[in-house]
Amino acid sequence: MVKKKKNLNKSVKVFTKKNNDSSTWMYISLVLVVILAAMVIADFMDKESVESLIEDVQELKASTASEDLKQALSTVEETLEPYKEVEVQEEVSEKVTGDAVEVNFYVMSQCPYGTQVEDAIYPVLEKLGDNIDFNLDFIVTDLGGGEFQSLHGEPEALGNIVQLCAAEYEPDKYMDMIICQNKNAAAIPGNWESCASDEGLDVESIKACYEGDEGKQLLSESALRSTAAQARGSPTIYIAGELYQGGRTEADFMTAICNAYEGERPAACSDIPVPNTVEMTIVNDERCDSCDTSQLVAALKGLFPGLKTTVVDAMSSEGQALIGEFGIALAPAFILDSIIEEEASFNGNAQLQTAFQKIGDSYKIIDDATGASWIIDDEARDAYLESLKIPQTEKPEVELFVMSHCPYGTQSEKGMLPAALALGDSIDFKIRFVYYAMHGEKEIYEQLNQYCIQEEQPEVYLDYLACFLKDETGSEACMAETGVDVEKMNTCAQAADEEFGITTSFEDQASWLSGRFPLFNTDKELNEQYGVGGSPTLIINGRSSSAGRDAQSYLTAICEAFTEEARPDACDSTLDSSQPSAGFGYGTAAAATAAGCGV
Repeated sequence: MVKKKKNLNKSVKVFTKKNNDSSTWMYISLVLVVILAAMVIADFMDKESVESLIEDVQELKASTASEDLKQALSTVEETLEPYKEVEVQEEVSEKVTGDAVEVNFYVMSQCPYGTQVEDAIYPVLEKLGDNIDFNLDFIVTDLGGGEFQSLHGEPEALGNIVQLCAAEYEPDKYMDMIICQNKNAAAIPGNWESCASDEGLDVESIKACYEGDEGKQLLSESALRSTAAQARGSPTIYIAGELYQGGRTEADFMTAICNAYEGERPAACSDIPVPNTVEMTIVNDERCDSCDTSQLVAALKGLFPGLKTTVVDAMSSEGQALIGEFGIALAPAFILDSIIEEEASFNGNAQLQTAFQKIGDSYKIIDDATGASWIIDDEARDAYLESLKIPQTEKPEVELFVMSHCPYGTQSEKGMLPAALALGDSIDFKIRFVYYAMHGEKEIYEQLNQYCIQEEQPEVYLDYLACFLKDETGSEACMAETGVDVEKMNTCAQAADEEFGITTSFEDQASWLSGRFPLFNTDKELNEQYGVGGSPTLIINGRSSSAGRDAQSYLTAICEAFTEEARPDACDSTLDSSQPSAGFGYGTAAAATAAGCGV
């Protein structure tokens, strides 16, 4: 299937013909060309539009005297050239009709999961022959100029190229070579020639393609198809235009493909039972940009091979009727007919059944199982969003929940300290501890120490914490350096240990969270009140905050929680906006992260 792409490049000619002697118009045209080139790469244009856009670029280049502009336009032209011949598969929701089912694999040639599915599909290809339209593409980053970046390194990129060359020159035999290579995938690409020779492929033609520019061009085109299919992991599989997330054995693929035929099946499918047709209605809201259902539909397809879906907009009259009938508050909602009771995958799986609520003669998948979160009713959604806003107070309460040795907890503390110090007594700032520990005995007793220093010696706590974050092994030295009264701390720690049962819990593994993590209950009630799940969790005035972990982001988030009259001058400060590194030490990270420690 080919996407219908827009012809959007006509406006370039309007600019180029206005005034070929005007540098202003020329540079405007260049900007427009670059924008349109980006649209090509993003798959918004068809082949005819690409060819026309290249002609416009050439016309612009011929009409300017600027060497800089000519060079820029030449770069655009080189970028567009490979896109002339690429046709991108359209993702469809209906089964194909006709004699062949289209099957698309997007893999990496050295990925063990990619080679696994290649090996599994191989006998299926043999059995179904011309009744299957099989295509193999590769997940790789095209760096331009014939250079590629692949997850498993340069050998994998070269393996991708040689396998595409084999497919180009030996379309009926190339899988024989690939299966041979897969027997020792670590040797890819070096084992291609012996495998090609053993399997009777045209070695010389493949070699010329592999060692020349043709192979690189083939991989560039393949990378485009993988990108268009949103294939990010190996393998990504589409069967009859639908994302496939079922099993990966020969039998699984045979069943899925045979079930994709409309009308009479091939003889090779005679032993595969025809699945029951399971009708599913999805109530979704067109206003929701994040209500993608493809992943769940693919998973349900694995459970119910005869699944047929109908999508109804929540705002339509039909959607409103379904909302009333099934009590739907969140989108997307999934409603299946009662024939699922006859499916072995359902009636033999008590755990699966807990995800379904029977309403009348139908089953609705519960929202907790689907992850539905879009509130359909406008007033209810507005009220919910309002409830998430952090209320303003004269003295904001700022609570940062961490695990003392969680690398992302220490990262957040390093970002928070400058903001807390800048705001000083204008905020009520506390480090709190997550109700379980993930980093062993050292974390438990460090947290006990910090709990007591903060409770009884708050004037030195932030100085101690700043020192501790340099190096986890320097706790005792930091106490001495920052003037912690160790005797007072130890007395407090002993009392807190008894009060909260810290050591008792540590020694009783049966009490541990999930049998793996000892409890740490100094802030148990607050953990429960705020629904804290992991480290770090930032709470401002009783509401969760997703502020970035750099000092400036924390300062901005906290200052938004002041009333206008109480907002201190410190809120106008400029703090470091670089992301602290995770773990101990005061380095910086290349990019922001939302990662954390938690179950």
